[in-house]
Amino acid sequence: QGRHKSGYLMFSEQRTFGSTWIRLYFTVKRGRLEAPENKARVRISLNLKLCNVKQALPSDSERNFCFKITSPNRILLLQAEHSTALQEWVDTLNNAITFAIHHQQSVSDIEHFSPGPESPTTEQPSFELEIKDKPRSTASILRDLQNIEGNEVCVDCKAGNPKWASVNLGVLICIDCSGVHRSLGVHVSQVRSLTLDKMKPEWEERLREIGNTKSNLVYEENLPPGFNRGTLKKDEARFQFIQEKYKEMKYSSSANKNRIEA
Repeated sequence: QGRHKSGYLMFSEQRTFGSTWIRLYFTVKRGRLEAPENKARVRISLNLKLCNVKQALPSDSERNFCFKITSPNRILLLQAEHSTALQEWVDTLNNAITFAIHHQQSVSDIEHFSPGPESPTTEQPSFELEIKDKPRSTASILRDLQNIEGNEVCVDCKAGNPKWASVNLGVLICIDCSGVHRSLGVHVSQVRSLTLDKMKPEWEERLREIGNTKSNLVYEENLPPGFNRGTLKKDEARFQFIQEKYKEMKYSSSANKNRIEA
């Protein structure tokens, strides 16, 4: 009993530099937790026999009503809508895990699971997050990244449909701002085209981890209220603003500036 459930949860993969939250529809059925393909183009399939599920601690997330799924090399955070829903999800998942273990459900559907080098040798609960999509095209990656909150516009001038990125800063930029970013030097900004360059996994991961909204919380924290980005249509103004923003960190707090420069 209590081994099946479905509904919306906020999903994030916990990482060093923060996390991006996406609302996904999940189902718990036949020993699996799954999220079918969605607008964010994320498809998740977890074999619950290999999962460890528990409520998140305050140190795990600043959000309320969260629980986490842990493996030797990943931590996933899921957020329910309220405390009752949180308890229902945790109970359902743990019931499904117990049932799967006791009934020795087949694990042939996770034959591609390959533990990382830091995996413990003793048996411990873990899971495999399977991305079902085949290798994606650059157009698919672009759509995926632009679906992240704030990434539908250039991080600097707010022009729509940005197709360039600063892969070390973790932001999407337009072609006009990309030229200025190149002038900053690769020690400040490493520019790549999202349509012309082959996207390395670590670049895409960085872009997912940070994104435009989160970046501007740091680099535009002290931007004057009512700042007119319309002035950035002029090349000189664009150049000056981006230089001040990233090289001089003029609009960042002292705390953030010291943290980044450290």
